[in-house]
Amino acid sequence: MALLDVKNVSFTFANQVKALKDVSFQIEEGEFVLLTGSTGSGKTTLLRLIKQELAPYGKMTGTITYQNRDLLSLSPRERASEIGYVFQNAESQIVSDFVYQELAFGLENLGYSSDVIRLRVGEMASFFGINSWFRHRTAELSGGQKQMLNLASIMVMEPKILLLDEPTSQLDPIATTDFLQTLKRLNSELGLTIIIVEHHLEEVWTLVDRVLVLDQGELVADNPPRIISKQTTIPGLAFPSPVKIYREFSFTDECPQTINEAKKWLSHHFHNHVKKMTLNENCEEKPALVNLENIWFRYEKKANDILRNLHLDVRKGEILTIVGGNGSGKSTLLKILAGLIKPYLGKVRFLGKTPPSISFLPQNPQILFVADTVMAELKDMEPYLALSKADFSLRLQQNIALFSLQNILDQHPYDLSGGEQQKLALAKILLKNPDLLLLDEPSKSLDASFKKNLMNILNDLHQSGKTIVIVSHDIEFAARVSHRNAMLFDGTIVADGHPHSFFSGNTFYTTNANRLSRHMYESLITEEEVIMMAQLNGAK
Repeated sequence: MALLDVKNVSFTFANQVKALKDVSFQIEEGEFVLLTGSTGSGKTTLLRLIKQELAPYGKMTGTITYQNRDLLSLSPRERASEIGYVFQNAESQIVSDFVYQELAFGLENLGYSSDVIRLRVGEMASFFGINSWFRHRTAELSGGQKQMLNLASIMVMEPKILLLDEPTSQLDPIATTDFLQTLKRLNSELGLTIIIVEHHLEEVWTLVDRVLVLDQGELVADNPPRIISKQTTIPGLAFPSPVKIYREFSFTDECPQTINEAKKWLSHHFHNHVKKMTLNENCEEKPALVNLENIWFRYEKKANDILRNLHLDVRKGEILTIVGGNGSGKSTLLKILAGLIKPYLGKVRFLGKTPPSISFLPQNPQILFVADTVMAELKDMEPYLALSKADFSLRLQQNIALFSLQNILDQHPYDLSGGEQQKLALAKILLKNPDLLLLDEPSKSLDASFKKNLMNILNDLHQSGKTIVIVSHDIEFAARVSHRNAMLFDGTIVADGHPHSFFSGNTFYTTNANRLSRHMYESLITEEEVIMMAQLNGAK
C-alpha cells in the first residue's frame, strides 16, 4: 500500500487558470522524491494540496489519499503531526522569540505533556546540533540556522511524510550542503518519506530515489535519476553538471551522477594535452560610480557590527556579484547602497555629476506588492515615472513580454509561484529604467530556462550602460552573469576578481564544472567550457 496516492488530480484557480492537469503518481513509505519543473509548472500548488491547511483557493478534481484515506478525512491533529511542511522563506515559518520555544511550539499545540515535550525537544536539539544556540533569540540566527530550526520544529512532531518547497533557495552553498545531508540522514536513518521541490539540482540530484517532473501542470517524467539522465530532452528539467556534460557526447557507458564519478569519467575518456583555455576577460578598470569607504554598520547600538571597515568601489557599467555566507552582511550592504539604511561610520560617495537613479530588488519580493492583480501591480509604478501615457504603456508591454507575464496578468501576486513572484518584482522595478540596479538573490526560484533569459536581460542592461550589483547564493548564476565577483566575510570584502580567477581559486564557493574538471584543466567554470576543452583535447 502506497503511503501517498495522487490520482488524476487537476486543479484550477478561482480565476480559471489551470495549474494541474490529470497528475497521477504514488509515493512509497521511505522514498526520497524530487519534484521539479519549470517556473509556474504547478509544483508548489501540488505540494500545498497534499498539506491541506495550505491548499490554494480553487477547484480540485481527482483524489489524494494518505495511508489509503482521503486527506480530508484526516483529523486536524493527524494532518498537523503526520504531514510536515517546510517553506522556502525560513523567516515566514518561525513564530517564537527563542529557539527552545520554537522547538516546543508544535508539541504544545498538540497538547503533549511537559515531560514528553522536554524529551523530544532535547532529542531533536541534539540530533540537529542545536545545543550551542538552543537559548538564542530566533532573530539572531543565520539563514541556515533558521531553516535547520524549521526542520527540527517539524521533526519534533514525528511526521511520516515531509514536504519541502525550495528549502535551500536562500541558503549559502555550505548551509545548503548541511541541510540536504541532514535530510538524507532523516531519510536513511529514520525511514522518513520526503518530497522536495527544487530548481537547483546540483546538490539534491544524487540524494533522491526518484525524480518527478512537471511541465505546464502535467507530469512528464517519473523515474530514478540514473534512468532520467539517459532519457531524451524532458521539458522543464535542467540536469546537474555531470549529466549535462555527459549528454553532450555519444558514449554508451554509465552516466556520471556525482562530481567524483564525473572526474573519473572525464579522465577515462579525454586527453588533457591542452590544459588552459584562452579567456577573453576584459581587464580594463572603469571609473567608479559608487565608492564605499570605511563602512561600519550595526542594527542596534549594543549589537555586533554587521559590516566593519568595509571598502568597495562599484564601477560604472559593470555587473558585480557579491557572494558570502548567510549572515555575512550582503543584504545589509545592498541596503546601504540603496540608501535605505545608513552606516554609523564611513562614507558612501556617488562619483558622477548627478546621483544615479536606483532600483532595488529585496530578498523577499512580496515587500514590493501592493495591488490585487499582476497588471495593477505593474501599473502602480506609473505615477512615480516622468513618462507620457503612451511611453509608459510601451515600456509596460515590453516588460510584460520580457518577463513572460502575459498569462498571469489577472492573478493576485500572492497566488503566484515563487518564480513568478520574482519575475513580477523584476519587471516592476525595471519600469523605472534605473542607472544603478541592486538585486538581492534575483535568480531565486527561477527555473534554468528563465535564468538564461535573466542573464540576457542583465547583459542587455549592461550594454546600455547600466550598473548592476547582485547579491547571490547561486554560484552557477554568479559565475556566468558577472564581470567581477567579491566575497564578503566577517563584515568586509576579503577577495574580488574576474569570475574565472575568482571561482577557480575557491574550494566551496565555486561551480560544479570547476570541481569536476580542475584535476585536468585550469580555470574552467561552466559546463560549456568543460565540453569545449574535452572536444579540443580529443577522446582517448
